[in-house]
Amino acid sequence: MFDPQIAEELRDRLVGSRRQLVWAIWERGVTRGESRPDTDPDVALDLVSGPAGYRMIAGQAPLDDPATDAIVDVARRGLAR
Repeated sequence: MFDPQIAEELRDRLVGSRRQLVWAIWERGVTRGESRPDTDPDVALDLVSGPAGYRMIAGQAPLDDPATDAIVDVARRGLAR
């Protein structure tokens, strides 16, 4: 059963803090000219975390180091300057 209060707590305490960390990493990449400044950082994060979360939840394939590297590599090529 879905509990909106628990979902909010998870978003605020778990997901929110990690998204803030990734935002900081994204901003450094933009400053260094490695990432596109016209890309919404939330969308960029979703492009990486979505496939990783799917692998963890669906169990259709492992989320090991090679898979993680491949997901990030494909996303970075699309988000790179």
